[in-house]
Amino acid sequence: MPCRGAGMAHSYLDSIIKEVIGRINTGDVSINAIKSAIRAFEGRHIIRSSLCGGGNIIPISCLMDAVRVEAEQSSGVERIGAVDAVFSTVADKLFKEAALSINVRGTLPAKGVVCGLLEDYGVYVCGEPDLLLFDNNGLLGVVEHKAALTFGKYSLSVKRAVVQALMYLWLFREYYTKPLEWAWAFITITRYSLAKDEKARGRVIPICVRVNDNISTLIREAYQAFKNDSVINIDDCRLASLIHGPGSGCLNGRVVVPLNPGVVNRAANNLLFKRWDIIETKT
Repeated sequence: MPCRGAGMAHSYLDSIIKEVIGRINTGDVSINAIKSAIRAFEGRHIIRSSLCGGGNIIPISCLMDAVRVEAEQSSGVERIGAVDAVFSTVADKLFKEAALSINVRGTLPAKGVVCGLLEDYGVYVCGEPDLLLFDNNGLLGVVEHKAALTFGKYSLSVKRAVVQALMYLWLFREYYTKPLEWAWAFITITRYSLAKDEKARGRVIPICVRVNDNISTLIREAYQAFKNDSVINIDDCRLASLIHGPGSGCLNGRVVVPLNPGVVNRAANNLLFKRWDIIETKT
């Protein structure tokens, strides 16, 4: 299998998600956490302007403002209101608190910022994943946590999380002396409802990623769109090529991916793509 060590990492993340949804379902959320999330929402434009206002350091989160991910035609666009945004911030805080309080043998969690130089533009692109996971052999992968409503489809939230995680992984590829070829993107989802009778749920979605040059191209295109105040659109064909690398894309209107890591990513592919197949490749 091209990606290693998913078992212990998955158990660790599953424990985190269970603690998060347990606290949400029992109301174990401090007033201070809620007030802090409200303040963050109210000051979001000022914070965003400061982060994305220019200079030679551009956060991945700013580049994501210039990225649009194709939603399934029947689902429309997933929009969140003020209450949902505040709840999402609270869920993120609970996730990070739980990540620091749970220990699982064989997996080392960490926080950190990684940067890479876009030489053509003279700027650094930097990112801080929600969590980094290591084992004795180095980086296992990056973790992105998202909150989504319990009802309806949430594949768009997952797709955006995947794109963001892919950008982080590319920066780590550039960081190591020996290029990072395979790594995990772990997407963790907390699904919630404001209805009292609807319990929160969670899910861990491991995706084995071939860290390939398609991601580098995406980062450059996102930066150009960001500077030009425009957007780039990522359809399922391109998303497949970003995740699985050479040999993937679309054929006759259907997403196609190589055997490796296509088999490993079967559950994730079922969520991300409406129709997909595995094909034989020489790559």
